[in-house]
Amino acid sequence: MLAAGATDVEVGRKVPGPARPGDEELTYVAVRRPLIEWALRQAVMRERRVAIVSGARVRGVRVASGGVDGADLDDGHVDAQVVIDALGRTSPVRAWLAEQGAGYT
Repeated sequence: MLAAGATDVEVGRKVPGPARPGDEELTYVAVRRPLIEWALRQAVMRERRVAIVSGARVRGVRVASGGVDGADLDDGHVDAQVVIDALGRTSPVRAWLAEQGAGYT
């Protein structure tokens, strides 16, 4: 992300109290959300075992043997060992799981 335009911001000197060894390593990355999303997508695309399905609308998840085993899309189903819910606090995933008698952790 730094090479793509993010900025390293040193925060060690802003920490209250006397300076301690290692404070010079306290930093955060100042970046806008689109850059984070781009960088994460680039990293995921390099993973051989990960499939990205772009432009699809998820309509539900499927539960089997106590775990999620895929996602229902507008135009079919994707089998998966892991399904990541990155929809935030308004995500419908809790309701989808409850409809199938599964808990949410």
